[in-house]
Amino acid sequence: MNLTVEGVVKAIVRISPRVLRLMGKKSEKTEASVSVVPEPGYPLKVLSMKLQEGKHIVAEIKSNNTQNDGCEIVVRNIMNRPGRYFDMIVLKTDSTIQPEIKISVFGNIME
Repeated sequence: MNLTVEGVVKAIVRISPRVLRLMGKKSEKTEASVSVVPEPGYPLKVLSMKLQEGKHIVAEIKSNNTQNDGCEIVVRNIMNRPGRYFDMIVLKTDSTIQPEIKISVFGNIME
């Protein structure tokens, strides 16, 4: 038995960039930001943020969505040696459709 389902998938939030890449030298300040903006008709607010590992990065919500205009998250590398890492930003929202948003973070720190 086969079941085929067709339809349009609508995004309820726009995340840009979808994957955050931190690349730089260990002696440099390396940071980047990601924006999280709800699509029209799908209001949501970010209630909290945590890092899956939190060993090599710190993150801060710079501007939280006051009128559904979204937020910006600034992520900074804190690893002080050359190497690569992966982490995940996990956002808790007030949306019943998407109560959790995950954003991948890749780091590549050079000598």
